[in-house]
Amino acid sequence: MVASLRTDRELLCQMGLPLFQVVKGKKVPAVKWRDLSKTDYTADDFESFDIGVKCGEALPDGGFLYIIDIDPRNGGSFAAKFLQEEHDFSFGDTFSVKTGGGGFHYYYKTEAPLQKMKIMNGIDGQGVGSYCVGPGSHHESGGIYAI
Repeated sequence: MVASLRTDRELLCQMGLPLFQVVKGKKVPAVKWRDLSKTDYTADDFESFDIGVKCGEALPDGGFLYIIDIDPRNGGSFAAKFLQEEHDFSFGDTFSVKTGGGGFHYYYKTEAPLQKMKIMNGIDGQGVGSYCVGPGSHHESGGIYAI
């Protein structure tokens, strides 16, 4: 388990996303994250922390990061299934993370920064001024965020 946590952290760090340190298992920033724009972290920087991924930020190859956050505790699994079955919706072939709470984060590149928004019960769009916990991190339930 430790090796896969490290591998997931390494992959996320190599993507050049805006990251920051989060208190392990708490979803609480360990630093003043809003003003950070650091993208050159290594997995070692997160040995005692979880990873926060800043949403709505510019990506190294252009565009902006937007994450669709599906939370099953708030009806997200039902809402996602409804969208897929009743409206033929697909989350597409994109980088995704299984969250420690049993949900999913789908990462997208947008042309302009998008605001955070509620899409449906249990499905949120994480944009400017928000963040998600990244892979290689711990959930308060004991689950792991994994690619």
